[in-house]
Amino acid sequence: MKYPWYTPYQFAGNTPIMATDMDGSEPKEVITNEQVTKPIIGFLMGAFDISEKTSRNTSWEANTVWMAITQHNSPGATEITLGYKVHYLASEAAKNTAADIPYWVSTVAHEHTHRKQIDKLGMYSFYTDYLEQNKKVGYWNISYEKEAYKVGGNSGVPGATDVFFSNSNNVNEFNAILFDTKTSDAVKMYKMEILGVDKIALPRLYKEQQDAVKQFYSKGSDPSSFEAKELSRIQNEIWDKENRKVELYKKIDEENK
Repeated sequence: MKYPWYTPYQFAGNTPIMATDMDGSEPKEVITNEQVTKPIIGFLMGAFDISEKTSRNTSWEANTVWMAITQHNSPGATEITLGYKVHYLASEAAKNTAADIPYWVSTVAHEHTHRKQIDKLGMYSFYTDYLEQNKKVGYWNISYEKEAYKVGGNSGVPGATDVFFSNSNNVNEFNAILFDTKTSDAVKMYKMEILGVDKIALPRLYKEQQDAVKQFYSKGSDPSSFEAKELSRIQNEIWDKENRKVELYKKIDEENK
């Protein structure tokens, strides 16, 4: 899938996003030194509730051996999450211009969703259930993959990250934060988290709220019903997100003093 990448900025002269900018004057990349950078961590936190701890405890490595084994069983695979590490094809680094950043952010969102699943369930439980589901229903029907592809992953059906980057206004806002050479990584992380909340998390929650309201009234408006509890849960999540934005704006003001 191709995405528009309109920006008045230049990304390190279109050098590889997997490489470190040596003079420090150019914008930070998506992944450096096998770690996802702070701005992308912030975006994942805001959009998908993937915690900073989960992202920081995940490393990325170009690994020919593991990917050869993976592709033997799953032809076409380009990444795999094994424990706390994501292995990917070395050839993927050829996707190395500013125009490829949406591809990488979507890929990171997908794999870090798996890391979130592992942190929640535990490594043994996750992989045991994953392999059992794969045997019974096949890769595309594994519940963990369905969840991850809703987030991103450059599949035939766009996930939330892919939809986000298909909008040129979103791309411009994303670029303006990522490529701002006068802003610290800490502030970029806060701004990216706000962007993820505003553009992905809250629209999803408001849609869920709208659907829950319809369900609530269609079931007779019983305040003790499951529908009422679900509506309350969604409203609380919306409040939490709005309150988090207030906190983040305060953090940005403190950093800028």
